[in-house]
Amino acid sequence: MNRGLEARVAEQVEELGRVGRLKRFLAPQLAELIVSQGDEKILESHRREIVVVFCDLRGYTAFTETAEPEEVLAFLREYHGALGPLVSQYEGTLDQFSGDGIMVFFNDPVPCPDPAERAVRMAMAMREEAGKLIAAWRRHGCELGFGAGIAQGYAGPDRLFRTLWLHRDRHGVQPRRAAMCRGKGWPDPGQQPHR
Repeated sequence: MNRGLEARVAEQVEELGRVGRLKRFLAPQLAELIVSQGDEKILESHRREIVVVFCDLRGYTAFTETAEPEEVLAFLREYHGALGPLVSQYEGTLDQFSGDGIMVFFNDPVPCPDPAERAVRMAMAMREEAGKLIAAWRRHGCELGFGAGIAQGYAGPDRLFRTLWLHRDRHGVQPRRAAMCRGKGWPDPGQQPHR
C-alpha cells in the first residue's frame, strides 16, 4: 500500500514539475492542457488563422518615470488583476503580460469558434474595465488612456513565427500611420478616448 502511495506521489510531483517547466515557455492554460492530455500533439506544426489582441496603456512610460517602484507594482497588480480574468472568460490564450502590454491569441494553439468575435468582445470588455481603473487613477493625478489593437491572419504554433508575424504588423502600415499622426500632434487613429 505504501509503495502504491509513494508511486502516485512521485507521479504527481513529476507532473507538477513538467507543468512548471512548460509554463516557462507556454501560456499557463496551454501547459496544463498538454499535461492533462498526456501529449504535445496540440503543438504539432499547423497553419491556422488566428486573431491576436494587443493592448496597453497610453502614458504608462511617463508614469513609470516619475512613480516609485512600489507604486508601479501596485498599479500593475491592479491592472493585470482586472484585465487578466477576461482572457479566460473569452477563452483566449494569454501569450504575455509585459509591463502594461497584454498579448492574447484566439484560435491557436487551442481552436475556438468565432475567434474574431471573441477577440473583439474581450477587447471591448478590457476597454470597459480599464476605463474604470483610469477614472480612479485620474482622481489621483495619473493621466492614462487605454488602447487595443486586433490583428487577424495565418500563423503556426512556433513562437518565433508568431513573433515575426506580429512584428510585421507592428512595423507595418498602421503603426507607421499612428506614429505619423502622433508626430503631427493628431490623435492616434487606433486609440479610443475614455470619457
